[in-house]
Amino acid sequence: MSDNKKKTRKERKEQKKNRILNVTPENDIKYLGPLNYRWLKLIGWACIAFAQFVHLMALKQQVAGTEGRIVLGEIGNDFIASLGLPLILIANFAIILNGRDRYNSLLILNGGVAAFYAFMFWLLYHRYTLGLLATFQGSKAEAAAELKKLIASDPEFNGYMTFNVFLDMFLLILFMYFLNYTPKKKFQGEKLKIFRLFALLPILYEAICILLRLLATGQKVVLPISIYPFLTTKPPLAFVMFICIAFYVRGMEKRFIMNGKTHEEYKAFAKTNTNSFMFSKKLAKLLALFAVIDFIMLIVIMITHMVSLGINLSDDAEVAVGTLASIKWAQAWGAGDMIMMVLAIPLVLLFSYTRPRKLKIPDILIPVAGVISILFIYLEGIYQIIQTLLDKGLSAMMEMG
Repeated sequence: MSDNKKKTRKERKEQKKNRILNVTPENDIKYLGPLNYRWLKLIGWACIAFAQFVHLMALKQQVAGTEGRIVLGEIGNDFIASLGLPLILIANFAIILNGRDRYNSLLILNGGVAAFYAFMFWLLYHRYTLGLLATFQGSKAEAAAELKKLIASDPEFNGYMTFNVFLDMFLLILFMYFLNYTPKKKFQGEKLKIFRLFALLPILYEAICILLRLLATGQKVVLPISIYPFLTTKPPLAFVMFICIAFYVRGMEKRFIMNGKTHEEYKAFAKTNTNSFMFSKKLAKLLALFAVIDFIMLIVIMITHMVSLGINLSDDAEVAVGTLASIKWAQAWGAGDMIMMVLAIPLVLLFSYTRPRKLKIPDILIPVAGVISILFIYLEGIYQIIQTLLDKGLSAMMEMG
């Protein structure tokens, strides 16, 4: 490639950067995605509720010892379930981009709901589930041991269950808070670097959860059921992807400041259609990139695991036997869950975080309706599981009699 062409490409890149830095409402693009963040929240909450329903129906089938198609089948269910958390997180990004002072409210909301979720699980599990099962098992300790053994041996769950998506949201927003927020009183000057380092805490928590899932999948440990609400639900690659988005948002602001713009000028740019579409395109590119990385990661982990088991990869029969165990091992690493997220790219390109909303009430109603729906699903699901266990217990007693 000639020096002239290199220079031309460099000039085009510089012109593009200058054009972005000088975008105003007067020279802004006209395209504005038809979906605002509320649509993403609504779809996301529906997907999360659906995922919890599928999860409980799978557990019910395991308890009953039956098999069968659940709703849309494994592939369809996995696709819908994989959309929930990312769409809600993208919606939260939109809220943050529209008003940087929303970190505290988002942290309180998601942290509070995550804690409430854990409390409700503890109440339903320790008081009601174990209390009812103790009638047939003899004691709560025996009932807990039986349930623990059931989940630990069930290939559907890899020896653990994850369902508290609010914990994932809390950790990711916490990461963004430490990365982007500038405290007004404490951590001033050089101490701001210490505040930024706190962003490592959510990453450390995620790493610990991955380690626990690996140990449970490898049957090195049997996790107590009480720890389930405190395990993250999404794969590490999803966490990494949203870290990249957080750095992208941070980088855009730094680029403006380094080019002589003020913080107020950046805030004005952040509300333009140009920035909104750039954000959507960046999300779409990251989804495509991480779907490819996830697929490669899935194949590599599966092959590595099969080799570690001594399986001959040239023998189709041995590979078929080891595939299921290798898939479960790869899933414990968080591989495979992001591949179908590439299908969400059209939805992301139709999204605009700057699209105005008329009423504030839906911002409250959507998450409240989501939480109530999930609680109802869990109450009904746990009721059906307990009923199944009781029916099996009665049948066993009648046979013995």
